[in-house]
Amino acid sequence: MDGTENPKDASQVGDTSTGDKGTSEKTPETFTREQVDTVSQKAVSDALSKAGRTATAFEKREVAVKATEDRIAQERKDKDQAELDAVKDDHEARSAIEERHKHRDTKSQLAKVTQELEDEKERGKQRDEDTVKSTKERNAREIATRLEVDASQLLKFTDGSSEAMEELAKVLPKLGTIPPIKLDSGKTTGGGDAPTSAKGKISAGWAELHKT
Repeated sequence: MDGTENPKDASQVGDTSTGDKGTSEKTPETFTREQVDTVSQKAVSDALSKAGRTATAFEKREVAVKATEDRIAQERKDKDQAELDAVKDDHEARSAIEERHKHRDTKSQLAKVTQELEDEKERGKQRDEDTVKSTKERNAREIATRLEVDASQLLKFTDGSSEAMEELAKVLPKLGTIPPIKLDSGKTTGGGDAPTSAKGKISAGWAELHKT
């Protein structure tokens, strides 16, 4: 180096800054309604596929359980018959064995009915929960599609009610855009302007998300 080469002057640096600014102020990309609909439809399709796989696994388990129950019942029947055959000439002993078998079968049937009632109660509870969840997701997709926002944010930062999701959707950024930051009038803290609140409508969870 002979000292004749000079670093870029201030004007060149300024030009670079101007270029960066110009880039940041480009119109942000937005999604079309068709693209939003496509994303929503894919989410529905994925959810249905998952539900189908779950239902298939449940059906297979039910078939396996039924096969086991049938095998045990046949083994018990064969054992009972062998026990009766062993005392076929002793009517008193045969009657006692038959009564014992009958009493056992009654208890077994009662336990089975009780278990079936418990299982149905549990399935009903699960169906209710699935229905509530499905309704929330469907409402979120409808509101998100209509107002062009992210449906997952509506589910994550509200209680799932349509009213809460509608309110949040009004302050969420549109899909594919960068939300503007409102600044205080000239007040600075630590060398920068502090962002103002978004009209007080953002939920506590949403505000927490944007602290950084």
